[in-house]
Amino acid sequence: MATDNDTFRDYEERYQQGDMKISEFRVEARKDVEFFLNKQFSDDEEAYLRNEGRECLVNNKIRRAIMLISGFQRMNQLSSVVIPQGDENQETSDIISNAVQWVYTKRHGYHHLSDCFLYGSLISGMNFSEIVLDYTQDSEVPDINFDRIPYNAAVWDPYFSKPDMSDCAYFIRRRLVSKNDALCHLPQYASEIKKLKAFGGDGKFSEMPAYTNPTGQEIIAYNEYWQKAFEKRLVIVEAETNAFIGLVSKKEEKLAEQMIAFDPSRKLVRRTIPTVKLTVILNDEVIETTSDPLGINEYPFVPFMGIYIPEHDDFGRRLQSVLRVARDPQAEMNKRLSKFLDILDSKIHTGWIFKKKALAEGEDPYKAGNSRNIAIKSDAVIGQDIAPISPPPTDPSLMQSIPIFDQNIMDTIGLNDASFGMAEKGNDSGMLTMMRQQASAVGLQPVFDNLNRSQYIHTRKVIRTMQRHWPDWKWERVTGKPMNMAARDSTFMRFDAHVTEAVLTETQGKAFFAQLVELRQMGVNIPDSIMLKHAPLQDKGTLLKEIQEIEQQQQQQQQKQEQLAQQQIQLANAKTFSEIKENEADTVRQTGRAIADVSLSRAHESEAVQKRANAALDSVKTAIEIQNVQEDRFVESLDFVNSLTNEYKADTDMGMLTAKNIVDEATSKVTGMQQNIPQGV
Repeated sequence: MATDNDTFRDYEERYQQGDMKISEFRVEARKDVEFFLNKQFSDDEEAYLRNEGRECLVNNKIRRAIMLISGFQRMNQLSSVVIPQGDENQETSDIISNAVQWVYTKRHGYHHLSDCFLYGSLISGMNFSEIVLDYTQDSEVPDINFDRIPYNAAVWDPYFSKPDMSDCAYFIRRRLVSKNDALCHLPQYASEIKKLKAFGGDGKFSEMPAYTNPTGQEIIAYNEYWQKAFEKRLVIVEAETNAFIGLVSKKEEKLAEQMIAFDPSRKLVRRTIPTVKLTVILNDEVIETTSDPLGINEYPFVPFMGIYIPEHDDFGRRLQSVLRVARDPQAEMNKRLSKFLDILDSKIHTGWIFKKKALAEGEDPYKAGNSRNIAIKSDAVIGQDIAPISPPPTDPSLMQSIPIFDQNIMDTIGLNDASFGMAEKGNDSGMLTMMRQQASAVGLQPVFDNLNRSQYIHTRKVIRTMQRHWPDWKWERVTGKPMNMAARDSTFMRFDAHVTEAVLTETQGKAFFAQLVELRQMGVNIPDSIMLKHAPLQDKGTLLKEIQEIEQQQQQQQQKQEQLAQQQIQLANAKTFSEIKENEADTVRQTGRAIADVSLSRAHESEAVQKRANAALDSVKTAIEIQNVQEDRFVESLDFVNSLTNEYKADTDMGMLTAKNIVDEATSKVTGMQQNIPQGV
């Protein structure tokens, strides 16, 4: 068996240092748990009440409030998804996101996170979630599982302040297991484990439920001593800037050297990096010490805390649960309620004033209760020989103080009647009540923020564990997509993607459908066929078939309507064409008449030209005849003849212009009608 006295001595010293401080917190945390479990009187108070013949009555309002907060968180549980920094990284992000969703769904991871929040943040003040490599189903490729560590099963560095425990110097946890369980975890040390004696107790972790070993089963103490450590490791950096690219595992150092030799843009350097170291101690024997068993260079633990103020020096107060502030008003309400019920019980029978000779033989007034009669002698006078003792009046303020303490419990936690769905008025709408419930949870938002931060850290560690231990075939089997090297790159989540929150669904298909619904509510036009295709419905194939049949019937009906509309358009066009033809015939007839009028006008023009010629001939004859007329009268006669000629010409020109206008107008009308004839008529 491997032994290491120095390591065991260091383990003992670290436990004593941490336990001395954390024990102050554990005292208060135990009281918090007891209040939730209905033990709200101390041992001394319970003994006093029993001696007084009174009951230890508890009206547990704290549990109601805590379960409301837990229920609100579970109803609004968010899932973890991976979002890329750019569109080119979308495929890789989807692969990692699908794998994360598979792990949390298969291992009930979201229920596990809610339990850590309930039993840690809300009730005790501290729980841890451990990411565990599970080789139960496959001895070569592990599954990822989760284990909840309660506050009384671990001792940690009381001075750590960062929520990811990166500044935690050590962490010690204990499990009380059988030898067979130990053999499953450490099969390579089977011979050493079989030689171990049953664990008889060493004073450590005495508040663990299994510490008393009530079943009598032979158990051993399985202790894990985790330490923060530093070691020199090969890292890949850029040749010019020395920027960090990736860490090389010890098994792959030679392969990395060969690959870098062909890549001048990168080089290998040896740097000191932070990591963790695990020592397994069974009972008081050191079994083995390994470096970074998960391969993520950090603790596999994620704390779930309520209120944590690391700068406060009182370790009993620096870490508190949400329940802590409600303990005092709950205790005072229990005391008032117990006293009030005691007063009511005492009024049932407060005693008798009597003369001994007034009672019948065998009667004992000390045993007379509320429903028992007392026999008196026949000569005894009621009111003189025997009379009941009148109880003092009850102070009404005692009963009125109980609702005040009830309200104080809710107020200290940060809740009110609206948190429980109780309307201020009888006719308040459901929407108004829901809005008041959400508004009442504003005071608890820091607690929910702590939960979201712990879930983010938890998811990031799960991703790094998958990248380290899952082969390509498991990635492809889990996600249903071909694996790429970027999904395995440890720097991908550092630079190219980040973990965020989304609506919790059981599968990525449901998550995708929820995102489609959200986009449609935002106004994005997503067809119904796509919504139905991705809807997570039972018997979706039958529904899609029925919808397709309905759509086909609608398409057929629409085609019939379109055909009917087309026929109506054709009939209307035919009617229009007929009207146009008739109008065209009228126009042709009008044009014929216009042409006849033009011919007649031209005949008149010819006649007018003939008249002008005759008139000119007559003028010449007249000129010859009047040659003998005096010269002064010759000019006057010639002007008269010219005026007659011009008058005939003006009349002829006006007739020609009128005829031309008639012809042009008729021609334009015919041409316009031909252009307005619809196409295809």
